[in-house]
Amino acid sequence: MPTDPEYKQLSAGASTGSPARSSPQWLLVRISLVLICGAVTDMVDADLPDHDWPANTLTLLSSEVVGLQRQPLSARADGAGGLWIAARGELVRWTSSGISERHIAARTAWMVDGRVTHLAASEGVVWIGTPAGIGRLGAGAPAWFGPASGLPDPRITTLVARSENPVGVFAGTWRGLSRLGPSGFVPMSPTAPVTSITVGGAQVVAAAEGLALTCGSGTFTSGGPRSVSALRFSAEGVLWAGGDSLWSCDDSHWRRIAIPNGVVALAEDANRRMWVGSGEGLFLVADDGLRTVVGPTSAALALQPQGSGVVVGTWGDGLWDCAGRTCKRRSGISEKARVASIAIGTAGSLWVTADGALHHCEAVCRPFDHPELAAAGSLGPVVYDDGVVWVGAPGGGGIVRIANLVDVDLFTPNRSLPDADIHALLPLQDALWLATDAGLVRYARSQFAPLIASSALALAVDSRSRLWVGTDEGLRQISDQGQETPIRLPTAGAVRAIVIDRADHIWTGGANGLVEIGAGDTVDHTPQLPDASVRDLAVDAVGSIWVATSGGLARWSDDSWRRYSRREGLPSNVVWSVHADSRGGIWVGTYGAGAARLEGERFRPLNSSHGLPSNVVRQILDDGAGKLWFVTDLGLASLSLDLLPDVHPRLMPGWLLSGTGVLLLLLVLLLLARRGP
Repeated sequence: MPTDPEYKQLSAGASTGSPARSSPQWLLVRISLVLICGAVTDMVDADLPDHDWPANTLTLLSSEVVGLQRQPLSARADGAGGLWIAARGELVRWTSSGISERHIAARTAWMVDGRVTHLAASEGVVWIGTPAGIGRLGAGAPAWFGPASGLPDPRITTLVARSENPVGVFAGTWRGLSRLGPSGFVPMSPTAPVTSITVGGAQVVAAAEGLALTCGSGTFTSGGPRSVSALRFSAEGVLWAGGDSLWSCDDSHWRRIAIPNGVVALAEDANRRMWVGSGEGLFLVADDGLRTVVGPTSAALALQPQGSGVVVGTWGDGLWDCAGRTCKRRSGISEKARVASIAIGTAGSLWVTADGALHHCEAVCRPFDHPELAAAGSLGPVVYDDGVVWVGAPGGGGIVRIANLVDVDLFTPNRSLPDADIHALLPLQDALWLATDAGLVRYARSQFAPLIASSALALAVDSRSRLWVGTDEGLRQISDQGQETPIRLPTAGAVRAIVIDRADHIWTGGANGLVEIGAGDTVDHTPQLPDASVRDLAVDAVGSIWVATSGGLARWSDDSWRRYSRREGLPSNVVWSVHADSRGGIWVGTYGAGAARLEGERFRPLNSSHGLPSNVVRQILDDGAGKLWFVTDLGLASLSLDLLPDVHPRLMPGWLLSGTGVLLLLLVLLLLARRGP
């Protein structure tokens, strides 16, 4: 037997009829005391009267201030200090400095004409020539320059953009030359249809139909070559002009060189030799005169200098690499291909449009296929600038942007913000996704691109970067490669809420209930809900799922359900939105009774009497910058998260918070205390 005094004292205590501290009875006594204290504390906390929010709790943001003409429907923080706010046919990006972007459905089709016939690029900006004016894409907002911009004529015949002196954009039109100024285009001479433009040193020279070009002056008189189709300044400042013959201007005199079937293109290589594309192949201007280059025999329409030679695109004789007096056919493109345009990319790679398709050429040319290119149709002009390839579609398909070989976007006149309700917003991968009544829309680089025609209602993204879309027809999944897959659900109908839990399970809610999609099974949770009509879903910090329904609020936690209604303090059973804030509180937004925060076991109301613009709360969201936003049908309001007390998960079962629960615990404690060992 141990002789420790403490042990003896405990043993003596046990002999008096009280539970020993090491006995099961004593452990139960201690647990009961803890439970009673916790329950009483929770009861006292639950019975605290609702206290008003501090004065000036809410900061209001009206629809008029954010530039909306209609009532807001949804909002989303972009993680970069901005808040996207959407209404029917309207989208606004709001920052602390005010409106940074504003899009209205009727005004977002910035591109007036998709018939892209000419391209020019410089310093990350591409200029788009069409029969209806000039478009601008790149850094900053897109722009369109039509007749009101100062262009002599909207029908563009040629286009040049320069970053060297003289810096500028020069446009040839059917009624003359113009140059871009601070407030639009400024007309210049000549005023006849412009066929070609070249810029060298401080000179800008344009050839015009029916006008003779005078050597040395850059003006148009009765002398010199006529019907010029190609112009170029050499590195030494010599002006070359091509038409029915080849002309060179040295000081003040023209020198004429006869070219079979005329001149259609000019290029100068790194050795300062002038290459001449004609209607019957290729020629090289050398010190000893004109040399015929062995190679292409049809019209050499496209020339691009590359090292000590040129790349030649022909009309019906394929693509050639030429140096010296010989050429070698570039493999991968048909020998009978009609090449429209060539651009030099990185490390000597080529981008070539031939027979209406785009090819990427390194050692060998290969077709470059993409759904956006297919949507654009037959392709024509191509330019490369600052790591980006731009390809135009003369038939009306618009312009395609290609970056890093994988990032492909099509810009067309018919891609605009739809005039429809915008139900959900999701910033993802440098783009903003919009769920609208007109379908799923992706907004990136000032372009609204439709992807799914079915009415879209909800959006979410999982850990594998898959986009989940709730539509009026059900659920769809879009992989990170853009592949779309419809998902079969046990309940038919629209999906208007999606949330993804910590196990990457997909929870979907709609008019016909709640479904959980796990790794290998699908569970219908509808029978456990207060109402089958699910309006919104949320997941909190401990992984519980919160469900807003038309008949109350429900929580799924530890494989069990709990319901909340007006009997538990909800301001209304018609719950339209639910949100878990970063301090542990659960917010609900109702139809007609404002919002409320669940703090422990009580709901703390926030409504129009506290400053909400309206008691119809469509959405509640956290902007990631310390503010909580409430989207109502009459505007928005924000609340600083610093005003919210932390709410810790309760350890007490809900039944212990009743007086009956406490009495039962007291009874258990009394019985244990009276029992002997």
